[in-house]
Amino acid sequence: MSIEIESVASCDADPSDVRQLVAVFDRFIPLFSRYMHEALSEADTSPARLRILRNLNANGPSAMQSLAEGLCVAPRTITSLVDGLEEEGLVVRKPHPTDRRTRVIEMTEAGKLAYARTESVFEKTLADLLGSLPKDVRWGLLEGQRRLVEKLSERSKL
Repeated sequence: MSIEIESVASCDADPSDVRQLVAVFDRFIPLFSRYMHEALSEADTSPARLRILRNLNANGPSAMQSLAEGLCVAPRTITSLVDGLEEEGLVVRKPHPTDRRTRVIEMTEAGKLAYARTESVFEKTLADLLGSLPKDVRWGLLEGQRRLVEKLSERSKL
């Protein structure tokens, strides 16, 4: 961690600011995760399962490997999540049109309905949380998130 703080310090960042941000992120991530898990449990799903359905909704049928890479999860993890979604009838595995070794994951009609319901719960939950903040704080978060996305995109292999 000190290497990161030192390298950030050379980019006009105050090391004490960085330490405070690290501490807040460290506290925020598990709290936010718990908050979203609790909210999505009402829709009988989890954030990870929602991310798969969101990806399939946006991109259409996808190979397991592509899903795992796109969601930045291990193939074993995606397999377990897809198994659960398949058991519930929300997705199906189909043969790949050109590669016999690959299976393509596709949302079923039930999956599309579940996705719409779950996405609605997700959006409402976030809107309630973010709406409780003053407007200037929301705009600051938005700008900060945009810049973090830019920085992460520049540094990412994806």
